[in-house]
Amino acid sequence: MKFRTGMILAAVAVMCTGCQAERTGGNNTAAETEIKKEAEETQEQEDVHSVSIIGGEDGPTSIFVAGKVTGMEEISDYPSFGKQAEELLIDPDGTGRVYLDTVQSDGVLIEEEGNWTPRTDDRGVAVIHGLWGTALLRRQEEEHLWSVEAAADMKKLNQSYMEEEHSTEIFPSNGMVFIYQLENGNIAEEYQIMMETGQLFGQKTEAEDAGEEIAMFEMLREVKKQEDRRKPDETTEPEVLLENLKQENITKIWDQTVAADGVEVFLCSCGDRLTDLRLVWKDPETGELQAERIEWK
Repeated sequence: MKFRTGMILAAVAVMCTGCQAERTGGNNTAAETEIKKEAEETQEQEDVHSVSIIGGEDGPTSIFVAGKVTGMEEISDYPSFGKQAEELLIDPDGTGRVYLDTVQSDGVLIEEEGNWTPRTDDRGVAVIHGLWGTALLRRQEEEHLWSVEAAADMKKLNQSYMEEEHSTEIFPSNGMVFIYQLENGNIAEEYQIMMETGQLFGQKTEAEDAGEEIAMFEMLREVKKQEDRRKPDETTEPEVLLENLKQENITKIWDQTVAADGVEVFLCSCGDRLTDLRLVWKDPETGELQAERIEWK
């Protein structure tokens, strides 16, 4: 199935720029009308593929994409590793490549007619990835746990997934998880997981689209760099954190701290299996830590 719906992804309500100009009346000649029509169509095509960063040093940086995912193939019934979580190792090759990509309260609800509204869940979604694949987590606030809504076994979809240190890059951004598979520094394939539905889309990068895909990739990388700079300057020393988490049986901290709405979040574990992973919160006011388990399906 082709994904055809034009989308706008943003952390705040953003009006798409360059909208079609208002027609001014019926006094134009046929030639003038045709020229104007062609110009408007060209502008609309440029809008459909527009990518922009909004925000700044003092506020959240986000990205909005107009019509970015048109034409991508949906991968229905994609292979999942969720049911094997009890057997799968967190770090199967011992290289420590286990990542907490994001924890965020904003996302977007995409309606059938293509309209969107921002989510307002408190720390609603998280994305983690490792050699086992990429997982989308949704917080169940009343139960104080995270349920896995999508667990894509990317290795089965693409043998090159995380084959080398920098062969795979993942950028969650306001409602989408962008997964880029690179070969010799070039984008070979692109995948996208919709946070709201867990749908997975993918496509190979054609030569004529290479420039546009690289531009999008670099834009997402810049957003990630800016977000990294907004992480807390001083985080709890790992040894102290582990000492404070003894009552939760936490024995390992993975990756660096993620700042979610001013709250420090850690990806931790109390064992060596995926079912042993935990998300730990540090309350900015009290300094108290709370570990929440991940429920795999």
